[in-house]
Amino acid sequence: MDRDHWTFGAGRRICPGLPAAERELWLAISRLLWAFDFQALPDEPISLEEYEGLSGRTPIPFRVRLVPRCEQVGKIVRSVEEMAL
Repeated sequence: MDRDHWTFGAGRRICPGLPAAERELWLAISRLLWAFDFQALPDEPISLEEYEGLSGRTPIPFRVRLVPRCEQVGKIVRSVEEMAL
C-alpha cells in the first residue's frame, strides 16, 4: 500500500516488468526534460481541470511546443535517430 500509483497492478497480478518499466519511464522523461523546454501554444492554454487523480481518469489532451534547450540537442537527437535505423 506504500506505492504512489497502481498503474502496473498489485499483488499476485502485478506486472513482472515493473522495475524495468519504471526505469524506462524515468529515462524517457528525464531525457525529454534535459533536451527540451516545454511551452504552451499561444492559443491553446494547458488546463488540468478535468483531472481528478482517480484511477482510469486522465487529463484532457493538450498540445505543447518542444523547443530545444541548445543547438547541440538537434544534432544529438538526429544522431540517435540515425543509429536506430
